[in-house]
Amino acid sequence: MNIAYLNQIKHHRPGFSRPVIRPHDPCDRIMVEAFQVPTARAAFSAWEVRIFDPAGGFHHYFARKGMLHIQLWNRHFGISVLSPSAFTNNRFEGYPIEDWKYSSLEYEKIERRFRRCFDVRLPDRNQFERICEKYVVRPSQEAKKFLPDSERTTFTSNS
Repeated sequence: MNIAYLNQIKHHRPGFSRPVIRPHDPCDRIMVEAFQVPTARAAFSAWEVRIFDPAGGFHHYFARKGMLHIQLWNRHFGISVLSPSAFTNNRFEGYPIEDWKYSSLEYEKIERRFRRCFDVRLPDRNQFERICEKYVVRPSQEAKKFLPDSERTTFTSNS
């Protein structure tokens, strides 16, 4: 059995010393999946997939505007990753990395930053893309069918 002492974990945020800022606040979304990334510190490798409630106004607004995205949330560290969309200027966005948001066109750069700052791993790129396909690409395509021609935008996978 591996024992991880909290004082050995980089930047542990007990009780979240400051509130999580929007758009990274997990309370704005619902959890639809949870999984663990294999790591030596299994207790800290749990990730939640969070999306706007499909029955809610945020989901419909964001889908119509091409801004639908997923959030990966690590409850233990209070850290978040948003998938690329028009909302994030088609970039991955992580928070908090060095106490603020960090965005990149490359998933691997976000992953490296989280590993360096928190000693935590993100899911591999293929798993992330499958999650985006399920919760962003397909719902966006469905939403597009119900829009008037004047409001339609092209939805594509941004990852």
